Amino acid sequence: MSIKDILIGFTLGFIGSLLAAWAHGIIKNLFKRGRICSPADGSEVDQIPTFRGTCNLRGHYHLYLAVKPEGINMYYPQANEGPLINYANSWDSKAYIGLPIDRGKKFNVYLMAVDDEAKRIIDFYKEIGNETGRWFGFTQLPTKHRILAKIEVVRRNI
Repeated sequence: MSIKDILIGFTLGFIGSLLAAWAHGIIKNLFKRGRICSPADGSEVDQIPTFRGTCNLRGHYHLYLAVKPEGINMYYPQANEGPLINYANSWDSKAYIGLPIDRGKKFNVYLMAVDDEAKRIIDFYKEIGNETGRWFGFTQLPTKHRILAKIEVVRRNI
């Protein structure tokens, strides 16, 4: 291998790395980091607390909260109100934190952005839940989602 071949390989590798970093930056910037501002991470909450936060979401994406009980591989999109309404980069929504018997248990709450396809899946989940009164959850979230923020809450012992 000649020095010329080594330099060409190095140059192409370097340019490829720059292009990958540039593309990642563009994709990453489609999703400005969202926040769950209230309740605070680690807080004790009632069964149906109101969550508030901020998000500067770009593109054709929809915001949802999803709740995951600690130690259980099930995610429960909070679809009762549909996608969160993002007014002036802020949102608020109620979420169900477990069942009445889940006092003292920990739950992860996720703020997620989903595309139109994932929104249709969540809307179908909502439709089935409303018809049957049973919310089975997902073993994994729809593939076209991005977690923007996560907090842990504990169900209040009241």
